[in-house]
Amino acid sequence: MTLEKGANPSTTIHPEIPDENKGGTEMEDITTIVEIADHTGHTVAQMSQRQVTDLVSDTEQWIFAGGRRVSPEQIAQADWSTVGTVSVMPRIVYG
Repeated sequence: MTLEKGANPSTTIHPEIPDENKGGTEMEDITTIVEIADHTGHTVAQMSQRQVTDLVSDTEQWIFAGGRRVSPEQIAQADWSTVGTVSVMPRIVYG
């Protein structure tokens, strides 16, 4: 795979992978950099939209994309090819 001039090197596209569930012959699996902070420290991973959605769906974590806090629903519906780096961190409780 080669990147086009000006393409984001943190985005990987895998075309023409069969998707048996859809019966099609082409599927895009786009990944992006995900920064995960938790009680053990900081982890950086390359993840697909489905993986990030699974990660944040059952937790009370804060999610940031494009410099803004977003909901798990917004992550699930986002255009993953343009989302950029996603940060996931524990919810901050004041008081």
